[in-house]
Amino acid sequence: MSSGKRTVLVIAAHPDDELLGLGGTVINHVKNGDNVYSIILGEGQTSRWSDRSDASSAVVESLHKDSVDAANILGVKKVFFANFPDNRFDQVDLLDIVKKVEETIEAVKPDIIYTHYRNDLNIDHRITYQAVLTATRPMQGEGVKEIYSFETLSASEWNFQESYFAPNYFVDISDSIEDKVKAMECYKSELREWPHPRSSQGIRTLAAFRGMQCGYGCAEGFEVVRCLASKLTSGFSLRSVNDTDCGLLYAWANDEDVRKNAFNTQPIAWNEHCTWFAKKMHDLKCSMYIFQNDRRLPLGQIRGDIVDGKIEIDYSIDKNQRGKGYGKKMLELFIEKSFGLAKTIEFIAKVKIENVASQKCFEACGFDKSIYDSNFIQYTKIIGGGVQL
Repeated sequence: MSSGKRTVLVIAAHPDDELLGLGGTVINHVKNGDNVYSIILGEGQTSRWSDRSDASSAVVESLHKDSVDAANILGVKKVFFANFPDNRFDQVDLLDIVKKVEETIEAVKPDIIYTHYRNDLNIDHRITYQAVLTATRPMQGEGVKEIYSFETLSASEWNFQESYFAPNYFVDISDSIEDKVKAMECYKSELREWPHPRSSQGIRTLAAFRGMQCGYGCAEGFEVVRCLASKLTSGFSLRSVNDTDCGLLYAWANDEDVRKNAFNTQPIAWNEHCTWFAKKMHDLKCSMYIFQNDRRLPLGQIRGDIVDGKIEIDYSIDKNQRGKGYGKKMLELFIEKSFGLAKTIEFIAKVKIENVASQKCFEACGFDKSIYDSNFIQYTKIIGGGVQL
């Protein structure tokens, strides 16, 4: 993914599916400056009557209002409605559903699509997935670069005869889980009491479970359906840390190897980290960045603190991304981003004697050893004053 603003389209079968599946992720997209749209293909609820025609039009209108109210909480720019018959998508020509999806894609021109899991219990969910794949066939010029499947409480986990939803992509929603629950409360006719999965506690429980799987406080999980990467040689960037990164930095800071290579080797408590994070976010002498690839997958973090007129560097790489040369690339991008802040900039970094990998990284980026003792090596690099980057 590029670091610029992206357009996201959520394609859901029924009112509340879009919220149950990725309400927290939508909030994160909006906070990141992305434009988010959604389309709800089915009218919802009318299958609860023996005959669809017995359902009052006021029922559907009320659900539409609930969807818009929930979308406003999440920050969705617009909700589209298709009004296909509830739980009767198999009675509609697939082509009609595909054309509606294509029409919406043409109007929105999304970079990313989120839709249902292929093996949900609900027939409408499965047909929605099929329609999305048909509408986004990977032909030359296709604008949709990423497609992800989300899980839907009371549909994904209840299909005992098919393969279970197995997420391989996780999004930290620790800071947005309560807004997700609040938005779900807009769906008064759909929200249930615990222990029904479609309850406030059910939403929090699933988020905690997915968070446990990946090291976040709360998370939403997705299956990657398709992801098209651009050129990998130039597909790395630094983005500024934002409020949603608190949990990610906490997980990285408490990584076993990171703590071993830190001067304070003790695990960091969550409350202590939150206090530190809030202070750094408002510190004008501190710059913090997330290093990411062109799919916007976080690979590591780098921080620069101005101390006595010098920029003191701290960095770490995600444990699953080490050994790929990312540390050197991240340092190069950080130096390039800092260049121009002053005529001359002096970067320093202190590395423990045991941390050979970081020593090689700083040396590969042209840092010189300025201090060397039995505990650490201090590296220095000066930019400006006739020294070329």
